[in-house]
Amino acid sequence: MSTNQTSSTEPSFEARHSSNKPWDRFNLRDLIKSSQDALERFFQEREDEGEVIQQSSKWVKGTIWSLMGTATFAVSWLAIAKTD
Repeated sequence: MSTNQTSSTEPSFEARHSSNKPWDRFNLRDLIKSSQDALERFFQEREDEGEVIQQSSKWVKGTIWSLMGTATFAVSWLAIAKTD
Protein backbone atom coordinates (compact mmCIF):
# COMPACT_ATOMS: atom_id res chain seq x y z
CA MET A 1 0.00 0.00 0.00
CA SER A 2 1.43 3.42 -0.92
CA THR A 3 1.62 6.34 1.53
CA ASN A 4 -0.80 8.49 -0.52
CA GLN A 5 -3.71 6.11 -0.08
CA THR A 6 -5.89 6.07 3.01
CA SER A 7 -7.03 2.91 4.65
CA SER A 8 -10.60 1.80 4.04
CA THR A 9 -11.42 1.98 7.77
CA GLU A 10 -10.57 5.69 8.03
CA PRO A 11 -13.65 7.95 7.61
CA SER A 12 -13.82 10.29 4.62
CA PHE A 13 -13.07 14.01 4.87
CA GLU A 14 -16.78 14.87 4.74
CA ALA A 15 -17.58 12.38 7.49
CA ARG A 16 -14.85 13.75 9.74
CA HIS A 17 -15.88 17.39 9.26
CA SER A 18 -19.65 17.07 9.20
CA SER A 19 -21.57 17.67 12.36
CA ASN A 20 -25.12 17.30 13.53
CA LYS A 21 -24.94 20.55 15.49
CA PRO A 22 -27.21 23.21 13.95
CA TRP A 23 -24.68 26.05 14.34
CA ASP A 24 -22.05 24.09 12.39
CA ARG A 25 -24.29 24.00 9.33
CA PHE A 26 -24.26 27.78 8.81
CA ASN A 27 -21.94 29.03 6.15
CA LEU A 28 -20.63 32.38 7.42
CA ARG A 29 -20.13 33.80 3.92
CA ASP A 30 -23.69 32.96 2.91
CA LEU A 31 -25.03 34.47 6.12
CA ILE A 32 -23.09 37.72 5.57
CA LYS A 33 -24.09 37.87 1.91
CA SER A 34 -27.79 37.38 2.66
CA SER A 35 -27.61 40.03 5.43
CA GLN A 36 -25.99 42.52 3.06
CA ASP A 37 -28.60 41.82 0.39
CA ALA A 38 -31.41 42.35 2.88
CA LEU A 39 -29.95 45.67 4.04
CA GLU A 40 -29.45 46.85 0.45
CA ARG A 41 -33.08 46.00 -0.39
CA PHE A 42 -34.29 47.78 2.75
CA PHE A 43 -32.41 51.00 1.98
CA GLN A 44 -33.18 50.84 -1.74
CA GLU A 45 -36.89 50.83 -0.90
CA ARG A 46 -36.43 53.81 1.43
CA GLU A 47 -34.33 55.70 -1.13
CA ASP A 48 -37.27 55.89 -3.51
CA GLU A 49 -39.41 57.59 -0.87
CA GLY A 50 -37.29 60.72 -0.82
CA GLU A 51 -36.58 63.00 2.10
CA VAL A 52 -39.47 63.12 4.53
CA ILE A 53 -38.22 65.58 7.15
CA GLN A 54 -37.07 69.10 6.27
CA GLN A 55 -34.52 70.63 8.62
CA SER A 56 -35.35 74.06 9.99
CA SER A 57 -33.19 76.83 8.52
CA LYS A 58 -33.34 78.72 11.84
CA TRP A 59 -31.47 75.93 13.63
CA VAL A 60 -28.82 75.77 10.90
CA LYS A 61 -28.26 79.53 10.98
CA GLY A 62 -28.18 79.57 14.78
CA THR A 63 -25.65 76.74 14.92
CA ILE A 64 -23.37 78.39 12.36
CA TRP A 65 -23.49 81.75 14.16
CA SER A 66 -22.74 80.15 17.53
CA LEU A 67 -19.76 78.22 16.11
CA MET A 68 -18.37 81.33 14.41
CA GLY A 69 -18.97 83.44 17.52
CA THR A 70 -17.18 80.93 19.73
CA ALA A 71 -14.22 80.77 17.33
CA THR A 72 -14.02 84.58 17.12
CA PHE A 73 -14.15 84.89 20.90
CA ALA A 74 -11.40 82.27 21.32
CA VAL A 75 -9.07 83.97 18.82
CA SER A 76 -9.77 87.40 20.36
CA TRP A 77 -9.12 86.06 23.87
CA LEU A 78 -5.81 84.55 22.78
CA ALA A 79 -4.79 87.85 21.14
CA ILE A 80 -5.62 89.99 24.20
CA ALA A 81 -4.97 87.73 27.18
CA LYS A 82 -1.55 87.46 28.78
CA THR A 83 -0.06 84.02 28.48
CA ASP A 84 2.99 82.64 30.26
